[in-house]
Amino acid sequence: MGIKLAKDGVPSPKPVQLQFTLTQNEQAMNGVVQQAVVTIGSAVINLSGTYQTSGASTALNMKVVGNAVSINELEAFLPSVGVHLPTGSRLQGGTLTTSLAVTGTSAAPVISGPVRIDNTVLAGFNLGSKLGALSSLTGGRIGSSTGSGTTIRSLSMNVREEGGNIRTDNIALDVAGVGTATGAGSVSAGGALNYNVVLKLTGLMGGGGGTQQASSGGGAVAGLAGALGGFIPGGGAGGAALGGLAGGVLKAGIPVAIGGTTSNPTFSPNVAGLAGAVGANAAKGLLGGQLGGQQKGKTPANPLGNALGGLLGKH
Repeated sequence: MGIKLAKDGVPSPKPVQLQFTLTQNEQAMNGVVQQAVVTIGSAVINLSGTYQTSGASTALNMKVVGNAVSINELEAFLPSVGVHLPTGSRLQGGTLTTSLAVTGTSAAPVISGPVRIDNTVLAGFNLGSKLGALSSLTGGRIGSSTGSGTTIRSLSMNVREEGGNIRTDNIALDVAGVGTATGAGSVSAGGALNYNVVLKLTGLMGGGGGTQQASSGGGAVAGLAGALGGFIPGGGAGGAALGGLAGGVLKAGIPVAIGGTTSNPTFSPNVAGLAGAVGANAAKGLLGGQLGGQQKGKTPANPLGNALGGLLGKH
């Protein structure tokens, strides 16, 4: 008990056991960790690899492997390795699978590799309410079914931690009642978040209270079309065209910026990313002859420029 493995970590309230077998060459000052097992409750994590000591520095080349490890057993241990969840929340249930490489030195290790979490609940954190800023774009409440907790069906990513800073790439997240997200970003040593993801919504609630698919052309499409009508010059008159444009954007996904801190994350539409999505869909509409003011034989002068200019000009 009381172990702390990260600079900003909190001593673990849970006992951690370590059993290992190693071979060391005293003359060469190096060694091989043939088998090491870390046990936290019933959770088992395996370590293996080599090390080389030179003066005050010890170079590492280790592997850390956990296969379907119980998150309930790990949850109390996470703060000791510098993992901080949103204030008032905790992970319940599910498993963690990872295969991490530990390189660098014992004083400044670099940890990298894939991490996957399955079927867990972030209790005490309502992601649906946090995404309320998107309601002006979608015309409906997002993820009302998430309740007071957030059910994570799956989360996978590639992680790299160095000097207290964490970079995560190839994020793929599936949240019940909300949808899926892909993207990348970073967490600073101080806990500041800087993420850009693309969110495909499946948990939109329209005015009638029924769940709608984001790409089905319901209240979500109408809501985003209304918002785009205000962004695009002359857009108010292009109802059908704007509906198609909005449907395309929702189907492709809404760019979302995640900021704030690990203890209090914030979520907001990524205007630059949304402008790109709108512009791409406007261009497709132009090529297909489907946008704005479509009287026979007429094509809008520059729907792509109008879409981008209107969006960026209003923010």
